[in-house]
Amino acid sequence: KLFFLQFFPRAEQERLKREYHFIRQTNTETSTDFMQRFLRLAGFLGAAAGIEEEQAKNFQWGLRRQKSGDRHQPTTQQSSYRSHGHHNDRHGSERRGGSDNHRSSNNNYSGSNNMLNFKS
Repeated sequence: KLFFLQFFPRAEQERLKREYHFIRQTNTETSTDFMQRFLRLAGFLGAAAGIEEEQAKNFQWGLRRQKSGDRHQPTTQQSSYRSHGHHNDRHGSERRGGSDNHRSSNNNYSGSNNMLNFKS
């Protein structure tokens, strides 16, 4: 973070933050190219990019749709996450600063029948 603050002007820092929070895969970008761009931005932001689970959700949200209308295949963890009723439509107000009904103050999903525990 110190490197980011010391060597990047405030305007550039803000531009990188905006790009990260609204990142979308372009029509000419492969999934690999998008992943590299996403990881570069997340690396610049450090902790401000969120925990791994938040970064994974942001990455998946940014992937463009396939011609069939479906997103790329989710990872096993994301599939399991959805099967436990925690689906979150990334097109909602959350991406524009609204609330996330699935986020708790300690990022721990500890429901009695929930097999996932995201607390690090």
